[in-house]
Amino acid sequence: MSSRQSARLVTADELCARIDGERRLAPAGVVASDGDGTLWLGDVGDALFDSVADEGGFRECAREALCAEARAAGIDASGGANAVAVALRAAYRGGTYDEGRYFAMQTWAFAGWAEVELGAKCAAVLDAFGFDAAVRPAMRRLLDWCRACGVPFFLVSASPEAIVLEAARRLGIDAENVVAMRPAAEAGALTASLAATPTYGTGKVERLRERLGELTLLAAFGDNTWDAAMLSLAALPVMVAPKPALRERMAAHAAVVELGDA
Repeated sequence: MSSRQSARLVTADELCARIDGERRLAPAGVVASDGDGTLWLGDVGDALFDSVADEGGFRECAREALCAEARAAGIDASGGANAVAVALRAAYRGGTYDEGRYFAMQTWAFAGWAEVELGAKCAAVLDAFGFDAAVRPAMRRLLDWCRACGVPFFLVSASPEAIVLEAARRLGIDAENVVAMRPAAEAGALTASLAATPTYGTGKVERLRERLGELTLLAAFGDNTWDAAMLSLAALPVMVAPKPALRERMAAHAAVVELGDA
């Protein structure tokens, strides 16, 4: 961190004690965490998108929206829906397609899928992902502590809502406490648009505030710069295996700590 010493390392047990202290000041407060890279290793949104793209599973009813997205980004829009989705992925990985737009596209590209069908696909993807083993043990301890103490735990992710809900189910997190990229749907089938503000950057705070109102955010956890706004909202901002850009972004925040046993 450039403007001061590195954030202090703390263990999961120390964090639970710190959160308990904050809870005495705000008994109705909550905890929120990013998912990919923070609560678990890897990116479940990428795993879902890659699985479907590699199977040729994006459907032609998504093609018009995918082509419009590609043209707006200066990307080749030729071929069917799956080809355009793959081209957008390649552009993102090559650094020529905006990250926030890519995460949103990963959700609405499932246009034409039935919600129940996508839910089943998400379960299969997480099985192949090895999700249970990917959960960080220190974060699991924190989640268990919140559950035991009755502290609401919110999972706030830029991945598609369907796979985040499946991850939450496996972690025992209430579906009502999941905030993720939400696709629009009609008659049980997904459409090529979002139904809510994208959960990326400040959008994470906006969507979380819709759920919390004026409740205190006791602690927030994240690993990358798009989590910085959410971390800055918390009484106790916690970096988990942070990317260098997040360290730099949070350098001036006096309260920030880093999970040392991640």
